[in-house]
Amino acid sequence: PFKPLWPEVFPAQELRRRFDEMNHNISLWSANYMGNPITEEARLIKTLAYFDPDSMDHMDFMAGAQCYVTVDPTATNKEKADKAGLVYVAVGEVQTDYAKDGTVTTGFMTKARIVDYKEIHVNQVELADTVAQYSMARPVHQVHVETRSGYHATADILQNKYGIEAVRHDPGPKNKEQRLKACAGIVDNSLAGLQALVEFPGVPHTDGKLGPDEKHKPFYNQFLDFGYAPDDHCVDAVTQLLNWLLRSGILVAGGSATVSVGRFPEQRNPRMSEE
Repeated sequence: PFKPLWPEVFPAQELRRRFDEMNHNISLWSANYMGNPITEEARLIKTLAYFDPDSMDHMDFMAGAQCYVTVDPTATNKEKADKAGLVYVAVGEVQTDYAKDGTVTTGFMTKARIVDYKEIHVNQVELADTVAQYSMARPVHQVHVETRSGYHATADILQNKYGIEAVRHDPGPKNKEQRLKACAGIVDNSLAGLQALVEFPGVPHTDGKLGPDEKHKPFYNQFLDFGYAPDDHCVDAVTQLLNWLLRSGILVAGGSATVSVGRFPEQRNPRMSEE
């Protein structure tokens, strides 16, 4: 850990002394002397799981999935203000092999796939319009909106103007890290013996395995470099939905594959207006 990146400036002995002065603060150390905003050891989410958006597997997944729009509103549309986060998440069954009674059986696991996302400068009226238009253009089972303090307006406009009864979320702890920690066990793909239940859009690599897609790197970094990434609005939108899915029993942390399939036959959104 004390191999210097710039030995002509910071020899190893000096680096050890400075690490002691920092009271062994790994994140501070990494940001200052390792050319990295956060070390892997200090990350809440160390690795991600991926799916191929262009695969037949994903088409089959979407055919039986329930889809959610989840949003983190903002107050203004000013360029220097926070952006609103909008994330489109599908929950369905992924075929997988698992060991049972000494034999390998093909079964299914319920997982969430992050299909689309955007961060935009909009006020609450504009966000409600965006969510309504987005939801009318694709299958949506439910809309989820953070409604802390003044953000009830987004949900109110969706209901009164468009007939969309959004699921309203008080995110609970103001500390965003606590919210992410609550669902980190189903997002982090590095936990021994457990598959992540949340998958991110990826791409097949030359070795045939699925991995990160460079165009989604800023989005990945919201999770991998949480607390240091420049934006976290999509993280907020995702965590409120994931924690709701866990509380509802739709996603089961530490769950195993089963032979059952077809849990989500309903494709229409019962919360969307017929008009």
